[in-house]
Amino acid sequence: MKNKFLALNLLLASAVIPQAFAADTVVVPAPENFVVQAKQSVAAERFVYQKSYRAWQLSLIGVAGSQAMDMYSSYGLRELNPALAGSNQKFGNQSALIKLGVAGAMVGAEYLIVRKHPGATKLLWKLNLASAAITGATAAHNFSVR
Repeated sequence: MKNKFLALNLLLASAVIPQAFAADTVVVPAPENFVVQAKQSVAAERFVYQKSYRAWQLSLIGVAGSQAMDMYSSYGLRELNPALAGSNQKFGNQSALIKLGVAGAMVGAEYLIVRKHPGATKLLWKLNLASAAITGATAAHNFSVR
């Protein structure tokens, strides 16, 4: 049995080895192979982008939630940010609309960036989580001051 496998391997090697070392034999992939390879790499790349895209989408929930909690915790208190402070130096309806507008503009700009450069989602979801953590800490501080 071993002799049959050895003979088969030798026969196969004697047929393949001369072709591998032949000078005039050049293996050129057919054009359809390039298409298949490109589709596979795009599909693999898309899978990575889909994971980071999903993480970016979920990070937007954190941003929206932390902004809402910060608005709720700040409402009626003295506002230290002069851009948000109303005429009586307190956080009110006008301040909440400004805060919502800025957050909405940020999310809209991120959406446009992600549409143009899908690879940016990896960075953006991390920045969103950091922003949500800082805003959430601010809301926690506001609740402790009440």
